[in-house]
Amino acid sequence: AMIKSTSRLTDSLLPKDEPKLATPLLLLLAQHRSLVLVNAEAPYIKMVSEQFDRCHGTLLQYVDFLGSAVTPRSNYAILIPSLDDLIHLYHLDPEVAFLIYRPVMRLFKSQRTPDVCWPLDDKNAASDPSTKFESDPADYSDSMVLDIGSNKNPIRL
Repeated sequence: AMIKSTSRLTDSLLPKDEPKLATPLLLLLAQHRSLVLVNAEAPYIKMVSEQFDRCHGTLLQYVDFLGSAVTPRSNYAILIPSLDDLIHLYHLDPEVAFLIYRPVMRLFKSQRTPDVCWPLDDKNAASDPSTKFESDPADYSDSMVLDIGSNKNPIRL
């Protein structure tokens, strides 16, 4: 029953031929999370904090759902806006933008090795003693690419 309901929800949010609702819903949840605190009235702080907690919990659950339901993971990277857009265009708090973007960050690959790694965890640069503490991470971050599939151009960090 759980698999069937998950697939129905996925089909509703990510239909093959219609506009996709998954991204706008994700952005609205994330924006509403911030607005709960901005539009809060002080005498009702307990109600405001409860609403914020529920909204944040729903956002966490929704991001987790999208991360597991959208396969392959490179499709998730295509589905959501860039990290820069999440923060500057959609005005999301940085912690929320990184929460949404975290599954995409798992797709970064080093051009030096075939391994998937976090952008600042380049194993070759980390194992080289000359780059351990002396070099700036920006010196070797240009060797990181976001692999979103063979038919798409990789995104350089």
